[in-house]
This record gives sequence, structure tokens and C-alpha cells, in this order.
Amino acid sequence: MAVIIPQVITEDRASGAQVIDGSLRFDDSVKTNLGRTPGSVGNRKIFTWSGWTKRSQLGDTQRLMFVGDGSNYFSISFNNDTVQVEEAGGSNAFYVYTDALLRDTGWYHVAVTVDTTQDTQTNRVKVYVNGVDQALTAGNNWPPLNADLQINNTVDHRIGRNDADCFNGLLTNTYLIDGQALDASYFGFTDPLTNTWRPKKLNITTESLQPITAAPTLSNGALIIKAKGDSIGGLFESASGNLNYHSSSDGISWTRQSGGLSHVMPAAKYLAAGGSGTNNRTFTPNGTANEGYEYALWNTNTNFDVNSNPSGDTNVTSLTYTDRPGLGVFGTNGFWLPMDGNSPIGEDKSGNFNNWTPVNFGGSVALDNPQVSGAL
Repeated sequence: MAVIIPQVITEDRASGAQVIDGSLRFDDSVKTNLGRTPGSVGNRKIFTWSGWTKRSQLGDTQRLMFVGDGSNYFSISFNNDTVQVEEAGGSNAFYVYTDALLRDTGWYHVAVTVDTTQDTQTNRVKVYVNGVDQALTAGNNWPPLNADLQINNTVDHRIGRNDADCFNGLLTNTYLIDGQALDASYFGFTDPLTNTWRPKKLNITTESLQPITAAPTLSNGALIIKAKGDSIGGLFESASGNLNYHSSSDGISWTRQSGGLSHVMPAAKYLAAGGSGTNNRTFTPNGTANEGYEYALWNTNTNFDVNSNPSGDTNVTSLTYTDRPGLGVFGTNGFWLPMDGNSPIGEDKSGNFNNWTPVNFGGSVALDNPQVSGAL
């Protein structure tokens, strides 16, 4: 069988490659890992995982991603020097693995694409190593058509371990794209100067963020939008009747932006669409960021109905908000963990705020701690 030669992902500024400053060291002797349990179900049929990895030992089973428990789980792992993708337990069980053996201790880029909606079973799982679409063998089955797998379910997700098979090595620049099947070219490219596979930051400009699709009906009052991040902009619309549109940086002091049947709101921490009557009012994010948002209905307050800056009791900071996660390029449970020393371990930099909890790394949870990071 062919052996893939790993490529070193050091910086060559002339090539335009992404510069990766560091990596996170996983130690199987103390079962270091990152953990997260999603609060919402994402797309369990279509997703992409990508990461740059360097093993400290060959052979054995080493989990890169493990979702579920010991009986029912989804896994991406090194298994006897192949890359194996597996679902165990239930009617959707399958496992496939690369024909090529990865027996070098250098850096590999591994990308796994799953799309169980594909009619052709061999197209339902793709594994790319250093940009090359790998030949796969099915150990028992391919994923069943339209199968819902454990990943992106509201169960335990782990990076770097399950109960017994832990990863031993370095990992960096890890992505999960919830709801899209992307090939390796979205995460790397062949450097024309060195003819090596190099990392690049994911950059997809087409986005579709999640609007409030079940339009709230108000007898009076306002639809309040609260950004998960620093700010969010978007389109307010009224099903019938004019509304007044307001924005605020703190949820207390407000500025009226406009009035009418609809208005595109500039980005702010809080937005409000107020008006009398029972007309539906909806909000659609403007698609310039991957962040989600929250919304609340304030039926008992008419201060936002006015065509001037609201006065009186307009403090919305203690309202009960309903989550609307972003469905941009990353999807509901998608994430980007740089693991490069420039942000805390487990901090999601995708804008989704899907942060992970570091387990057993010891000391500071900042990646620049030499105990928990390693240079590329």
C-alpha cells in the first residue's frame, strides 16, 4: 500500500500560506482532552472535520474526535496507522478506513467529510490526507442513506480521547463545519514554491444565518434582539403596519433609527422593533458575521412604539431571551479551535461561541503555557 509522505507546515511568507504559531500537546498518559456537550442538535447527516496533527507514537488506536459513549458513538481516529471513521451501535453502524498507511511521525492534514444524503454509498464518507482524496475500504458497511449519526447530537463530544484510546501528539487549527460537506481545498493548498500542502484559513463568503422563522405575534410592544457577540445587524420586517426601529449599546438607552414596514438595522448590541397592533414582526441577520443571537418579546411595554427616542423603562437586560444560533459557514455546532498559543485552550474562534472545556492539561489553560503547547 502507498505511504503518504507528510509535509512540514512551517512558514514561507512568499507563498501566502497561513502562519500557525503553535499547537496543543495531548498526552495519553494523563488522558488530556477537550470536552463539550452541545445544547442544540445540529446536522447529523452532513458535516466536515479538519485538523493538522502530528503523532508522538505509531500504531494503536488514537482518537482525534469521539462523540457519544462506549456503546453508541461516532469516531475519527488513527487506527493501526490508518485514518478510520466509525459509527458504532444501532442500525447506522459502519466503519471505513484509508487503504494508505500513515507511518511517518511528521505533520499530516486530515479532513473528513460525511454526507449520508448521497445516493452513492461510497460518496457518503471522504477522507483527505495532505489534500489527497484517499481510497477507502469499508470494514463492514458504508453509512446507511440519510443516517443520523451521533455527532452534532446533544451528547458528550471529546477531542483527543474516549475512555481508553487517547491521542498522543500535537493538534492544531481544528475545524468542525456543521451542515456542509467540504473538501480539503477549503483548509489547505499546494504551495507552488515548495509543492507541499500548506494550511489556509477557512474563507467562505456565502452565508445563510438563521432568522426568526416562526414570526412572533405581539399584541403590543417590541421584538428585542440581543447579539451574542459585540454587535449584530439585520433586517426587521412587519407583516402589516408600520413599526419603529431602535438600537442600543447597553440595552438601556435607545436611539430610534427609522420607521416603516421594514428597515435594515446597523450593527448594535441590542435592536428593537416596536409598534401597536397584532402584526407579526421578524428579524433576519445581515449575513456579515457568523455569530448567533437571542430574542425576546416584550408585550407589556409600549415605549418602543414611539417615533422618537424611547424614554421611561426601556431596560431589556434582564428579559428572558430565546437562543437563535448562527447558521453561517460553521453551522449550529461548528467551531474553529486554533490551538496555536494566541487564545485560551478550547476557545472557539468561529463566532459561534462553542467553547470546549480543557481536561487534565494542568497549570494555566492558556495555550502559551509551555506545559501544554508545542511548536510546529
